[in-house]
Amino acid sequence: MTASHDLRGSIFKGMGLATRIALVAGLVGLLSIVALTGFILRGSEQILLDRDTQRLAGNVAVSAERLRSLIEYGRQDALLLAKTPPAIGTFRAMGNGGTDPQDGSTEALWRDRLAAIFEGMLEARPEYTRVRLISFGSDGLKDGHEIVRVNRLPGDAIRRVPESELQDKSTRPFVIDTRKLAPGEVYLSPIDFEQDQGRIVTPHVAAIRAATPVVDERGRKLGMVLINIDMGRIFTIVRGPRVQGTDYFITNQDGDFLAHPDPARNFGFERGIRYRLQQDYPQLAPFLKDGARRFTGTLDTPQGRVLAMAVKVDYDPLNTSQFAIIGQTMQASELDASLLAVRNRALAAAAVVLLAGLLAIAWLTRSLSRPLRDISDMAVAVARGERQIDPGAARQRSDEVGALARSFETMVQRVEERERDLLEAEARTSRVIDVMPEAILVTDRDGIIRRVNDRAITIFGYGRDELLGQPVEMLIPERSRAGHPAQREAYVASPEIRPMGAGRDLYGRRKDGREVPVEIALAPLGGQGAGGQGGDGQIVVSVADITARKAAQDVLRDTNEKLARSNQELMQFAYVASHDLQEPLRMVDSYMGLIERRYKGKLDSDADEFIGYAVDGARRMKRLINDLLAYSRVSNRPLRIGPVDVRAVLDDVLALYDVQIRGSGAVVELGTLPVIEGDAGQIERLFANLVGNALKFRSDHSPHISIGARRKGDMWEFTIADNGIGIDPEFNEKIFEIFSRLHSREQYEGTGIGLAACRRIVELHGGMIWVEPGRNGGSLFLFTLPERQKEQESQKEEAS
Repeated sequence: MTASHDLRGSIFKGMGLATRIALVAGLVGLLSIVALTGFILRGSEQILLDRDTQRLAGNVAVSAERLRSLIEYGRQDALLLAKTPPAIGTFRAMGNGGTDPQDGSTEALWRDRLAAIFEGMLEARPEYTRVRLISFGSDGLKDGHEIVRVNRLPGDAIRRVPESELQDKSTRPFVIDTRKLAPGEVYLSPIDFEQDQGRIVTPHVAAIRAATPVVDERGRKLGMVLINIDMGRIFTIVRGPRVQGTDYFITNQDGDFLAHPDPARNFGFERGIRYRLQQDYPQLAPFLKDGARRFTGTLDTPQGRVLAMAVKVDYDPLNTSQFAIIGQTMQASELDASLLAVRNRALAAAAVVLLAGLLAIAWLTRSLSRPLRDISDMAVAVARGERQIDPGAARQRSDEVGALARSFETMVQRVEERERDLLEAEARTSRVIDVMPEAILVTDRDGIIRRVNDRAITIFGYGRDELLGQPVEMLIPERSRAGHPAQREAYVASPEIRPMGAGRDLYGRRKDGREVPVEIALAPLGGQGAGGQGGDGQIVVSVADITARKAAQDVLRDTNEKLARSNQELMQFAYVASHDLQEPLRMVDSYMGLIERRYKGKLDSDADEFIGYAVDGARRMKRLINDLLAYSRVSNRPLRIGPVDVRAVLDDVLALYDVQIRGSGAVVELGTLPVIEGDAGQIERLFANLVGNALKFRSDHSPHISIGARRKGDMWEFTIADNGIGIDPEFNEKIFEIFSRLHSREQYEGTGIGLAACRRIVELHGGMIWVEPGRNGGSLFLFTLPERQKEQESQKEEAS
């Protein structure tokens, strides 16, 4: 104790009391300024980081939307061109010896019209490089051969390719894959370099190809329309203006660079050298493989730390495994430079404040008696809000008290200036908030409204004075108010920027009691720590009125529901009409049979012939109505799902046709047949129709029918082969349409409903049915059925 006391005494020895107080106060002030500066720097770093992250996110989001939109234009243009009359007319003329059988136009005339349309498309879309019509080989045409082709030349000149230069593209993937598409579907190729004559075009042109089938009136796929899109131009549009200090990249789903700050690294996989995202940024390798749609964070590179934003862009509805990744990076040095400027300004301000404080303390501590009390009284007055302070005689003194009085007077003036600056800043902030399109409310930690903008007054119908100082629950519908205080307290305990009520419909309550659909976002005002640390616990609430959007969604939902009801009512009408027609038709059939038995042979030959026609017509109408009623039952009745032993079902079907089998000498072979989930009655009807057709449409030989099945993934593919009269391939689709017949009733009885019912049964079970020529003549019917029905479908059927 003695040594410590001696040390303090030696330090302060010779110093006056004022000097001692000034020294201690200066040290405390210096430490406070250092701590405050550090706090400001930490807060500034987070603000700058958030600013730059939002800027990158906005740039990348705009680029992603541009890429999706531009590729979607290509898809829609391909569909448009495939439906133009010249596209279909060209194939009709080529398949009819060079003349269109419908309107007499020649093949050359149709080609000229189509080429003019293609040229117009290239003029309207500067990013398109080639538009082509390619044959699928129907009607004796060359499979995969170009029919019409228009190219964009260097310098943007447009040239129709002469017929002598048209090429065979039958082995190219875009022809092979497009042939597999259904009408209305569009194939999008991987993004790679264009090729001509089997070689990559130089100078290199990055392209994506959009193709769709050209289908005639009968549903036959005649060929395809193909558009080559210049992705180099697309990427230039997608990137937008260059931003100082940032780098921009685009890759495919494998990470290969399609657009890179260094053009030499673009499309390396086409030149035998792969430059990939995971090589430049190893930390992004998991992002390529996992299900995340976006990445935000910092990355370590050989050039230093960078801030990165990347997003996956799905642009092909038919192939979700094919996507692009758009990303933008910013060098951390840009952030560091901003932080350095903030630090320098903070240090300069701290030095000024510290210097002014030391001067004030030096003058203040020179006297500790009455002058100090006078100054203290003036300080109390200033704290009460008084700004007109008159030091009086103290200002005229030449000693420390006079200097302190004058310094205090100057300080009060500066306080007034700072208060005016704060009021002006607050007024500017209020003007910005008032012009925002969303309603903005500021509440304290207890949910009391402290500030509103003009839009909030418009949406909720209250006056500004009616809202300020009131609990925010007054703007919430009564049914939701009880739980809101607990939710608000939970948010105050852990505040963050986030939307409110994700996945739920939210409503606000107007003054007149009406409810308004809204979207709400929350953000803490001044600090994001627990309990609002770093601020006063105030919360900024952004409220958007989505009445118009909800109305549009409701209209769309109502339209879909009306369409579903209309379809159901049509099917129900067919069922009721077929059912109700049976009774009068039964009466007609009975009386016509009675007339035939009583008067046949008693009248002239014309009367007998007329009676025969009437009896035959009534009986055919009866068969037609019964078949239509059966078809309606297939479409209307929910599936009764359960285990189905297909072998047992076929045993019952063969027993049903036992007489026809024995009478025709038919041989029926059964292969491996599984147990599946389905509606046993519907599946029995399916096999009965197909086996009955095989027995009915037989050739001169005894019928030979083979039935088997094989597994394909989670589906079973069933085959029914016969040696009958067969089906012309051009009618492979038509035979499954209701009331479609290929033969007259004099040759074969029937109503043309059986195969339509087969297709409906298969589709209701989640499968497909089609027909192919048999290996030894006859027909081969194939259809698929799932081994197990999906759980959600079963539940839906049970509910219905």
